[in-house]
Amino acid sequence: MKTHPFTLLLSSCLIASAVNAQTTFLSESFVAVPTGTQGPGEYREDVSMNNPSNDDVAGGTIVGFSASNLWGTNSGNPRPVATGLNSTSVASSGGSHEFRGASGTNQRYISRDIDAYAGPGTIYFSGSLSTNLIDDNMVSLIAFSSSGIQSRANAFLDNSGDFYNGFAVGFHGDGSGGVDLVVRYRDSSLAYVEGTLQSGIVANDVYTISGSIEWDVVGSPGNTRDQLSIWVNPENVSEPGAADFSQLAVAGDANTLSSLLFAQQDVGTGLTDAVYMDEIRLGDSWSALTPIPEPAHAVSFVGLGAVAFLFLRRRKI
Repeated sequence: MKTHPFTLLLSSCLIASAVNAQTTFLSESFVAVPTGTQGPGEYREDVSMNNPSNDDVAGGTIVGFSASNLWGTNSGNPRPVATGLNSTSVASSGGSHEFRGASGTNQRYISRDIDAYAGPGTIYFSGSLSTNLIDDNMVSLIAFSSSGIQSRANAFLDNSGDFYNGFAVGFHGDGSGGVDLVVRYRDSSLAYVEGTLQSGIVANDVYTISGSIEWDVVGSPGNTRDQLSIWVNPENVSEPGAADFSQLAVAGDANTLSSLLFAQQDVGTGLTDAVYMDEIRLGDSWSALTPIPEPAHAVSFVGLGAVAFLFLRRRKI
């Protein structure tokens, strides 16, 4: 049986629409530009995040951050820079977030509330990190939580104290000359725990952490446990196999991950020592973690599909 080329076109359009049907709740690539005119979703590079030119950046390639939700911080050290992070999993879409170090043990953080969304039964997340130094005292984390307040950031840094939902991933010095890639969360017995994702990280290498939380997999109503699964530098072409880390956790519920936090302590001795964070994403499927198609492309798919449909319909009349 001969297949008409427009039938193939229509099928391709429908497939493309299905592939792009995932929902991305948050996508932040920290696109940064030099001094001058900033477009939508563009940060002023090398200027602190709490500066008026950067604290309310929204639009452009950013999904999930609105201009009414500002970046909040207790430090001038976090700032956007022009160079992005490229890993074996994710290519940079622009700049990155540079969290500069400083002498002393002060707990520093920056956070921003995510636009409200209807949480799915399983939520997916990803982010890339790199550090330009190995400091065996350092703690530097990307966290998703139900609150972006300073006490919540400090709780992640201490991994104790203030009750928290959600989880954190990032770098933790091992106290013996090295740094590990870790995850911090509350386990099935509500204890604050840390799991090692990869030991002996290398300065200036890029690590992409992707994962999922399947809510309420075991337990009785009001006393359930969630499945936390994490992959390090996975291939993004399809959902991978067995996770590098998988444990039951008490992370909250489907709408818990409502704030993004970067938290840091004891990183180096000055502003040239830094951890870089990039390509932060949150969505309802593995494919939602990949870069989002340009809106014009999505319109093209719909338009081509409509044209093909009308062409076939007219041939049958």
